[in-house]
This record gives sequence, structure tokens and C-alpha cells, in this order.
Amino acid sequence: MDRILKTLILDDEPGAAADLEHLMKTLPGVSVLAVLNDPAGAAETIADLAPDAVFLDIQMPGKTGFEVARELHEAGDPPSIIFVTAFDSYAISAIRHAAFD
Repeated sequence: MDRILKTLILDDEPGAAADLEHLMKTLPGVSVLAVLNDPAGAAETIADLAPDAVFLDIQMPGKTGFEVARELHEAGDPPSIIFVTAFDSYAISAIRHAAFD
């Protein structure tokens, strides 16, 4: 049996999140467990749903994607993290936060 890649999207821009969700749903073998638009409490939701990969926006109000990633790593056994951003200035920081772990 083929394995399904379970994903979750966290992006405060509803349009960007919807576009990414639509793209993910066109890929065979990929499921989108949830789309979150608020980083508050996101680490707990992510831990509860246990996705294989999280598409994580970096710049969000209240909490950055880097902070959410740190919370996931501190909780242990984090999912793979794919940072999503329109700002290429965040690339080095994303690498430092184990974007390619």
C-alpha cells in the first residue's frame, strides 16, 4: 500500500494558505490535515494531529514561524518543516532553524 504524506499548513494569509492547500490536494499521496491561520496554539494543534510535514509561514502577527518551529522541536519528535515566505531575506534564518533537517 502507498503511504500518504500527511501535511498541515500554517499561514496567516488566508489566500496564500488556500492556494497552497489547493496545490497540495492536486498531488497524489498527499493529504492536508488542517489549515491554520493563527500561530497561537498552533504547536499544540500540530502535536495533536501529528502531520509528517508542516508548511510554515515565517512572518505572522503574534508569533513567527521560527518560534513555532522552536516550540515543535522543544516538544520532541517534530514533523518536517517547510518554511513558506515571500521574503527571501529569511532564507539564512530558515536554514539555521533546521529547515533542511
